[in-house]
Amino acid sequence: MNIIKYAVLVIFIGMASPAFSQEITEAQIMAKTRELSNIYDDAQLQKALSTLEKSKSQADLVYAYKYYLSQKDEESIARVKKNGLKKFPKGIFSYYLEMTRIAALKNLNEKNEAYQKLLQVNPSLDLGMEGLSMTLGFAAQGDTALMNTYLDYYMRNAKTPSDNTISKVSMYSMLINNLMRTNTKLAMHYLDYCLAYYRDRLQNQPNREDQARYYQVIGHYADILIRDNKSEEAFQYLKTVQYEFLSSKREFPAFLQSRLLNTHLLTERYADIFQSLEKAYVNDEKLPKLEYHLKKAYTAKNKDLALYDKYIDSLNKEKHNAFVASILNSAINKPAPDFELKDVDGNLVKLADLKGKVLVLDFWATWCGPCKASFPMMQKAVNKFKADKEVQFLFIHTWDTAKDPVKDAKDYVVTNGYTFEVLMDLKNKTTNQSEVATKFNVKGIPAKFIIDQKGNIRFQASGFSGDEEKAIDELSRMIDFAKKNI
Repeated sequence: MNIIKYAVLVIFIGMASPAFSQEITEAQIMAKTRELSNIYDDAQLQKALSTLEKSKSQADLVYAYKYYLSQKDEESIARVKKNGLKKFPKGIFSYYLEMTRIAALKNLNEKNEAYQKLLQVNPSLDLGMEGLSMTLGFAAQGDTALMNTYLDYYMRNAKTPSDNTISKVSMYSMLINNLMRTNTKLAMHYLDYCLAYYRDRLQNQPNREDQARYYQVIGHYADILIRDNKSEEAFQYLKTVQYEFLSSKREFPAFLQSRLLNTHLLTERYADIFQSLEKAYVNDEKLPKLEYHLKKAYTAKNKDLALYDKYIDSLNKEKHNAFVASILNSAINKPAPDFELKDVDGNLVKLADLKGKVLVLDFWATWCGPCKASFPMMQKAVNKFKADKEVQFLFIHTWDTAKDPVKDAKDYVVTNGYTFEVLMDLKNKTTNQSEVATKFNVKGIPAKFIIDQKGNIRFQASGFSGDEEKAIDELSRMIDFAKKNI
């Protein structure tokens, strides 16, 4: 997205310098950083970086500086900064350094003060994505005046990838989440604007993208009503929306159905949703106070709690059976692709040598948030099967982005105290692919594969829900089923 333009009037520490004909965009900086990150030959990479550092172009210095920032190479960052400022005390490079310094500030008010100094010199300054960040930040703080100030700055130059000016409805949609906590009145105003906009669009030019956004805005509208203790109003609103969907023979989205169910609970309409609560309990859905509401619904229907314990026992058996059935229904049976990889200490590990064991492969990366969030749970699983010589866990680091992926992966595991056996699925320098992840058709990480003693994949799973207990139970059953060849 062409957003930040480091040109026209170049500023450094409150001083204006003559206009530059050269222009550099945020998209160009990001593209160049990706290009450099994808050079796996060290000699070729060093040559490219040296050329940039020696260049007479300030844009090239920005590219080199940004790359070193992405690699956290402090020595090179300091060198480029020192030499660049000596060569170009004013201009695009010094301006980029100042913008980078301000963007790194943690305190929103300090950032505002620094940006205002720049804007006093150049009122038409394009803050790019920082303008959006400041807008959302002040919305979250409840400072509507400064939110609107930065909203104006951002809207002035904001463009879509197709180079169309970003619409008000897009900005309002982004602001609603933050305003829901600090200024519900303004959030409702923006929601009304968005609802009217999407209704009109869907009547005249129906499309899936606008439809999905319309559903999201409906959900936000209900959330604000609930937050303002207007549960009855939220219920009536969602029932009206549901009727609109059914009348037009459209399926009522699951996330709106969940909100409608919640308003039933908040308004204690238990008779209407007793079966829905039973289903939610059996399916282990994470509804607030589900057991409490189920008991209330049971009482409303039966007027007597004498048989409630037996009733819950029967539901728990049904829940257990449904859980086991869902795992068995996900079972597969296909040969695992053969591979051999080195671990972080350089030892070669061959899949063929591990036949006779049940293997748990966990594809991950140090940059992957969900992967790292799942690791405390995975450590518990490793500990659970530690004494079982028939089970082995292999954590395959893939899709690397770091300058030294092996050190990066090893440092992360050691620093956090995980006792994982980590294998390195390093990118092929010719194809730029992590070949084992490609062989296993990994589409996203974390991705887990359970391989039986004969070398067949029996189960696979991706992502992490955050429910450690359920995840360990699910993984344990997959391992047990694979051991028993079920």
